[in-house]
Amino acid sequence: METLLVGMPKLQFLWIYSWPQLRSLRFLQRAAPRLAASLTELHIVKCSALPLDELEHVHSLYKQLVVLDLEDSFTAPMPANLRRLLTPPNCKLLPRLKSFVYSPPQTAAESAATAAQMNGANAAAAAVQ
Repeated sequence: METLLVGMPKLQFLWIYSWPQLRSLRFLQRAAPRLAASLTELHIVKCSALPLDELEHVHSLYKQLVVLDLEDSFTAPMPANLRRLLTPPNCKLLPRLKSFVYSPPQTAAESAATAAQMNGANAAAAAVQ
């Protein structure tokens, strides 16, 4: 991933979605010298194997980051004090941040219920067609 990102110095939006094997965000820190000038949005969604301390690698992108979206992507819930630190307009860690979206990791039961809802919605849509 790092090699790919280094080759995109004008990347503005990065979506990392549904990558359950992702265990580290270190590649963001390594690619930061190239990305920090252009990346304005970072979305990490449904990457449930990430340890919470991997969030430290996002700080290396502080120059331009305006949107930070962290949904169901860590092995443990984010402490309330860290959520407050990342919530605009008082975000000292990422000074240009305008939007911070966070949802805690889903439990196995919640994940199963979400999957069941998706399956039901897909079946209903197929029946309408």
